[in-house]
Amino acid sequence: MWKLTIALSCLPVATAYLYQYDLWARQRRATKQERRSQNSTSQTPSPVKPRVKPAKQAAPEVSDWYVFRSGKAEQPYSK
Repeated sequence: MWKLTIALSCLPVATAYLYQYDLWARQRRATKQERRSQNSTSQTPSPVKPRVKPAKQAAPEVSDWYVFRSGKAEQPYSK
Protein backbone atom coordinates (compact mmCIF):
# COMPACT_ATOMS: atom_id res chain seq x y z
CA MET A 1 0.00 0.00 0.00
CA TRP A 2 2.83 2.41 0.81
CA LYS A 3 4.30 1.89 -2.69
CA LEU A 4 1.04 3.05 -4.23
CA THR A 5 1.04 6.13 -2.03
CA ILE A 6 4.58 7.06 -3.10
CA ALA A 7 3.75 6.50 -6.78
CA LEU A 8 0.63 8.68 -6.56
CA SER A 9 2.51 11.44 -4.75
CA CYS A 10 5.13 11.58 -7.55
CA LEU A 11 2.48 11.84 -10.27
CA PRO A 12 1.89 15.62 -9.97
CA VAL A 13 5.63 16.31 -10.14
CA ALA A 14 6.07 14.16 -13.24
CA THR A 15 3.03 15.79 -14.84
CA ALA A 16 4.47 19.26 -14.23
CA TYR A 17 7.75 18.34 -15.93
CA LEU A 18 5.95 16.81 -18.89
CA TYR A 19 3.82 19.94 -19.25
CA GLN A 20 6.92 22.17 -19.25
CA TYR A 21 8.58 20.00 -21.89
CA ASP A 22 5.48 20.04 -24.06
CA LEU A 23 5.25 23.83 -23.78
CA TRP A 24 8.92 24.21 -24.74
CA ALA A 25 8.52 21.88 -27.75
CA ARG A 26 5.44 23.74 -29.01
CA GLN A 27 7.16 27.12 -28.74
CA ARG A 28 10.22 25.83 -30.57
CA ARG A 29 8.08 24.35 -33.34
CA ALA A 30 6.18 27.65 -33.70
CA THR A 31 9.40 29.68 -34.07
CA LYS A 32 10.71 27.28 -36.71
CA GLN A 33 7.49 27.59 -38.70
CA GLU A 34 7.68 31.38 -38.37
CA ARG A 35 11.20 31.43 -39.77
CA ARG A 36 10.20 29.21 -42.66
CA SER A 37 7.27 31.42 -43.58
CA GLN A 38 9.42 34.57 -43.42
CA ASN A 39 12.15 33.04 -45.56
CA SER A 40 9.79 31.66 -48.17
CA THR A 41 8.03 35.01 -48.78
CA SER A 42 11.12 37.23 -48.88
CA GLN A 43 13.53 35.16 -50.95
CA THR A 44 13.29 32.99 -54.00
CA PRO A 45 14.95 29.64 -53.55
CA SER A 46 18.26 29.32 -55.34
CA PRO A 47 18.76 26.27 -57.52
CA VAL A 48 20.77 23.53 -55.89
CA LYS A 49 23.99 22.72 -57.70
CA PRO A 50 24.87 19.04 -57.69
CA ARG A 51 28.26 18.16 -56.31
CA VAL A 52 30.53 16.86 -58.99
CA LYS A 53 33.48 14.74 -58.03
CA PRO A 54 36.66 15.43 -59.96
CA ALA A 55 37.47 12.76 -62.50
CA LYS A 56 40.15 10.34 -61.46
CA GLN A 57 43.27 10.56 -63.52
CA ALA A 58 44.30 7.37 -65.22
CA ALA A 59 47.28 5.66 -63.70
CA PRO A 60 50.35 5.78 -65.90
CA GLU A 61 50.75 2.67 -67.95
CA VAL A 62 53.34 0.32 -66.56
CA SER A 63 55.96 -0.79 -69.02
CA ASP A 64 56.21 -4.54 -69.35
CA TRP A 65 58.52 -4.96 -72.34
CA TYR A 66 62.19 -4.21 -72.69
CA VAL A 67 64.39 -4.57 -75.73
CA PHE A 68 67.86 -5.94 -75.12
CA ARG A 69 70.54 -5.15 -77.67
CA SER A 70 74.11 -6.18 -77.07
CA GLY A 71 73.18 -7.12 -73.49
CA LYS A 72 71.86 -3.66 -72.62
CA ALA A 73 68.23 -2.92 -71.87
CA GLU A 74 66.91 -0.21 -74.13
CA GLN A 75 63.72 1.79 -73.71
CA PRO A 76 60.88 0.15 -71.85
CA TYR A 77 57.92 -0.41 -74.15
CA SER A 78 54.27 -0.73 -73.26
CA LYS A 79 51.93 -3.20 -74.86
